[in-house]
Amino acid sequence: ANTVTNNAELNGTDTNGNVIDPGRGGGKDTSSVKAYDFDLTKVDSVSTGTKLQGAQFKIQKKNGAWLKQTASEADATVFTTDAQGQTTFTGLGNGDYVVKEVAAPADHYIAGTFTFQATVNNGTTTFSGNNLVSGLDGDSAQVKNIA
Repeated sequence: ANTVTNNAELNGTDTNGNVIDPGRGGGKDTSSVKAYDFDLTKVDSVSTGTKLQGAQFKIQKKNGAWLKQTASEADATVFTTDAQGQTTFTGLGNGDYVVKEVAAPADHYIAGTFTFQATVNNGTTTFSGNNLVSGLDGDSAQVKNIA
């Protein structure tokens, strides 16, 4: 997990000219937020050693916003697999997500709408909802594609 920390401090002068800072009536607070990620590897369904470049995915918080904090899928961030068939979904909080494949790699196809679920829980991700998806470890999925 990556941790983002935000420090806030109240400083100033009151109406009587008295200095306000954390040591004299002001406030100070620190807030930390953990962000998780998981990897996806796209492979051929017959030859799982063949990694597939160019598959495109979008991810949505279950019943919520698409990644990029937009209500519209059209504006959502697109994650594309590289030459090793890999992409990484980053900046995720704990919760349930729906991953949607929006474009198949060359010489492969998507039969209908292809989605699966990813559940992030304190840095461990589990996958469900589609028999072409399997978890490789606590933060990686393998997705098979039909030629």
